[in-house]
Amino acid sequence: MTLLTARKKLYSFLEEDVPRTIGKKVFRSFMYVLISLNIVLVVLETTPHLPPDVTSVFRAVYYFSIGVFLLVYLIRLWICVENPRYSPTVTGRLRFMITPYAIIDLAVLIAFITPISFLRDPVIYQISRFLRLAIIFKLIRYSDSLQTMSRIFISKRKPLGMALYMLLFLLLITSILMFFFENPAQPEKFDSVAESMWWSIETLTTLGYGDIVPVTPAGKILGGFTALLGIGMFAIPAGILASGFYEEYSREERKAGHVRYGAGKKEDNDDQILCPTCGRPVTNTTPDKKDDNGR
Repeated sequence: MTLLTARKKLYSFLEEDVPRTIGKKVFRSFMYVLISLNIVLVVLETTPHLPPDVTSVFRAVYYFSIGVFLLVYLIRLWICVENPRYSPTVTGRLRFMITPYAIIDLAVLIAFITPISFLRDPVIYQISRFLRLAIIFKLIRYSDSLQTMSRIFISKRKPLGMALYMLLFLLLITSILMFFFENPAQPEKFDSVAESMWWSIETLTTLGYGDIVPVTPAGKILGGFTALLGIGMFAIPAGILASGFYEEYSREERKAGHVRYGAGKKEDNDDQILCPTCGRPVTNTTPDKKDDNGR
């Protein structure tokens, strides 16, 4: 087997999701379990005064994980040129290294292999701990559910952006009004518009911590109105995501050939024309062609 043949097979194994062979399923499951285990260890290592036996187990798992992650990263860097987008040997690999997945992989590697002598610096130590948390994003590559959610957020980015803009606009307006209403009565709590924004966030999200509350009649009226607006504003992103989830689920069902109509009915007609949006059958309203005799 030549290197080019091996590279193509490795690219098909690591990067091409279809067909999902048994080997690919085993590898994805192994990586998913290994990443999940490291996430648990990153969380547990923040616990003070861990026993030495536990830390030694953590260290062994980290060394094994570093070897696996480094090997997979180098292999992906080697086989990425099989993708036409990264076909030039040098520049293509450089472009691959700045893709989101590659950046996450590199950040995790840097965090895991940082020498202990560097970690004595408090700043470097905190940066390393923060980068280790980036391992959470490595799960997206090996989780179908997380990939589905990522596609939903990407497909609905425009309406979600509009909803976020409306929410920020409402946050700013209510903060400014509350500052003018409550600053004369409570200058120590509503001392600036920025401080009033914390109250607006609490009210719009209906958290209501109670650390900052309006006392003037105008402030109370604005507070109630803001709470009602917050309920409606946060329902908009929920509806957008629910719509995106339904569309993505319907798309996956159509790919698998399991299109559902109504309550539990299913049609198995391969010649049926389906709507590209909802997946329901479309009635053919095109008039039949007539022959030369008009029939």
